[in-house]
Amino acid sequence: MWKRFWWDKLKIIFLINQEGFPFLSDWRIKYIMSLTFQQKLESVIATSELIPGVIIIQNLSDLKIEYMSPRGLNILGVDLEEIKSIENAEYNDRYFNVEDWKDYSSKILELIESKNENDLISFFQQVRKSKNHEWTWYLSTLKIFHSDENDIPTHVIVIACPIDSQNSVNAKVDRLLDENTFLRNNHKLFSSLTNREIEILKLMAIGQQSADIAEMLHISEKTISTHRKNIRNKLQIQNQYELTKFAQAFNLI
Repeated sequence: MWKRFWWDKLKIIFLINQEGFPFLSDWRIKYIMSLTFQQKLESVIATSELIPGVIIIQNLSDLKIEYMSPRGLNILGVDLEEIKSIENAEYNDRYFNVEDWKDYSSKILELIESKNENDLISFFQQVRKSKNHEWTWYLSTLKIFHSDENDIPTHVIVIACPIDSQNSVNAKVDRLLDENTFLRNNHKLFSSLTNREIEILKLMAIGQQSADIAEMLHISEKTISTHRKNIRNKLQIQNQYELTKFAQAFNLI
């Protein structure tokens, strides 16, 4: 019986990794889909320490956590029973930056509505152990883990990997993430600009002076000066660097 247990686990690992064998594809998919939720969960638990990331399985009926791998529990400083008992709203508020949810929530909902267990999505999210700890960026990949007999998704699985800030490649990722945070934090300010002010902001960012802008837009230099003042007040900027940062973040230059 013990040998059969591990043979089942090895078969699942083999099947999951046979993307390069088209003749096995249909059989692989049918076999995996025929497994019960508990069988799938046991397979994940048996191999969780081999996965270079945190594994999370979430129940879609109440959005509670059904399973989190030991790696994730150690990071958060909790045990499995505690994490399973936390309501979704508290779970998100305690460990995640809820502002990130706006960036990927629609993709998750579309994936679930598609009912396609072969599709997956990836997204960045910030995680912290508690409100007294700093945020850490993670790259997470999510897919449907299990569906019921009517092909309605019941659970999703996420594999989350921390982004090593010391890696030279990740310096570029950090800049993109910083820009994304800047966009979120300043979207309301930017939205307060009129179309004319956005047009002038773009010209200001590339170094055009008031006289040049006035000539290009066929309006008085005094009007341009008023617009420049309003732009700086609305965006709460003090110098050219901050002005240029807005223009770059919102794709004006």
